[in-house]
Order: sequence, then C-alpha cells, then structure tokens
Amino acid sequence: MLRNDEVINTYTNLPDVAFPGRPNDPDSSSRGLTGYVGLQAHGATQDVVSFRNVRVQEIPAFPDVVGNLFVREISWLANVGVTTGWVDETTGLREYRPLAPIARDAMAAFLYRLANSPEFDAPDVSPFVDVATDDQFYTEIAWLESEGIATGWVDPATGDAEFRPLEPINRDAMAAFLYRAADEPAFEAPPLSPFTDLTPQDQFFTEISWLVSEGISFGWLGNDGTAIYRPVTPIARDAMAAFLYRFDDAGFSDVDVFASVRAAG
Repeated sequence: MLRNDEVINTYTNLPDVAFPGRPNDPDSSSRGLTGYVGLQAHGATQDVVSFRNVRVQEIPAFPDVVGNLFVREISWLANVGVTTGWVDETTGLREYRPLAPIARDAMAAFLYRLANSPEFDAPDVSPFVDVATDDQFYTEIAWLESEGIATGWVDPATGDAEFRPLEPINRDAMAAFLYRAADEPAFEAPPLSPFTDLTPQDQFFTEISWLVSEGISFGWLGNDGTAIYRPVTPIARDAMAAFLYRFDDAGFSDVDVFASVRAAG
C-alpha cells in the first residue's frame, strides 16, 4: 500500500502469515481466495481515502509450484479445499510436489472433496482387501466405490477386490474416474480416435474421448499436428490439478468455492 508514493504497508499472501499491524485480523490462510482484495479506511474522523493503481499479484498456494505450467490450477485446487499438500518439517512451508505421480488413494480424496465432501457413513467392512478401515482416506475410497466411480481389480479365483491405494493412477483410469464422477453423461464416442496412441478398441476409449469433447484434456500436440494421450502413463499431480479445474469449469463439480470465506467468518 502506498500513500503519496511512499510504501506504508505490504502484505504477501503466503500460508499462515499474520496481517501486518493488525494482530486481530485473520491470517493469510483465511484469505485464501486469489483474485479478491478488500480495501478499508479506518479512523475516528473517517478520512476520505482514495485507492489508485491497486495491483494484486496472485501468489501460488505452494512455493514449489512457482513457474509451473499449471500454477493457477494448483492454487485453485488449494483455495477450494481439494488439496492440502504436505508441510516440510524443516522449513514449515507447504509443498504440492507437482511432478510426482498422484496415488490412487489421494485421487479418491480429491474426487470426494470435489463432490463437496458429501455425508457418507463408511462401512465397517472394507470393500477392498488391501484397504483397511483405519487407513488414511478409507472413507473417501469407500465412497468412491459406493458411487460406482472405482471398481478396483477383482481376483477371479477368490472374488476379492483390490484398490491398490498407493499405486499411481494412469491417465486412462483417471479419465474413467472423471467420466463416472460426472454421472456418465450420454456421449457417442467418435469413430476416429483424437489421439494417435489410442484406438476405439482400447479400454476407456469412450471416457478419454469424452474428456476431449468437454475440453478437459488436450494431450500433447506433435510438430506434425497429431496428438498423443499416453493412456498408460501415470498422471502427475500438476496435470491432475488442471484436469480437475477444467472438470469444474465444465460444470461437473459440486465443490463449494466460497467455503473458505465462510469458514473465516
């Protein structure tokens, strides 16, 4: 903040930063929505104050995503409460780890929160033999199964189902999760694939083609004008943020974008 070209106050909206000179004000974690700024004039005489050339710099929610291609989408994911990341025990700063693959249990948590964390009583018996009822994200994984979003792998000999929670989720399976999370909208897959590394006979061809039709996925465009999808490649956490951001933008999410504002009072 400047007065007569003199800096009188500055504020950087990083996590858990106190507002300077205002100890009773909410800290930065309660001011999480980027793109909004509140300007107030205080004083007994109610001085007339003019604000000119106000500039808001969008600060990434995580220091390790600065310069990332999807920094905006990752910050949005944090602002609406879909991701919390990790806290570095040495620095105390939060990390998103954008280039790490997203594990299947974390994907379940993301989708559950994107559905606005609906009320759900997790069953006493796990639907998957490799997910215990006291595991992290058990409720979210059980909800995913109850909604038909995840089916896991069934052993034909025993009939037991596995979720494989710590395995990275591939890009084709991610497409299937999102398509089912959108309630499997009516969609006729094209006769020709939008990607050179995907055929109409491939598993999840319909779901991947639907992602393209909704502008949720674009793949990689080559110099020859053709596109590839890399269906069996694990999806990185930064790309997952982009997919979920576009999924919401297309109208398929129930996330409450103003929840953090209400929580702050």
